[in-house]
Amino acid sequence: RDEHEQYREHVAASLEVCPWARVIKASDFTDNAVGLFHTTGPKLGRLAGKYRPLVPVLRELILRPDTPLDPGVKDKIAAQLDDAEVRFAAILR
Repeated sequence: RDEHEQYREHVAASLEVCPWARVIKASDFTDNAVGLFHTTGPKLGRLAGKYRPLVPVLRELILRPDTPLDPGVKDKIAAQLDDAEVRFAAILR
């Protein structure tokens, strides 16, 4: 099986049951994955392909009522994830 698919399944399953982990993962994701524009070479496309499918998963999990963040903070993170989706799409074109 594809290792990136396994990674995404693991992340989704872990975050499903741990609301605070969603907050930590979203922070880590926005720092690392969104910063891919500073990466060059073949690694860029590989990492964008790894991270892009996580955007809707993270967005849905962050916006859940049990995620321990204020609504405005959730909206800000959702907007950052929307920006990430646009960036990943540009990288993968």
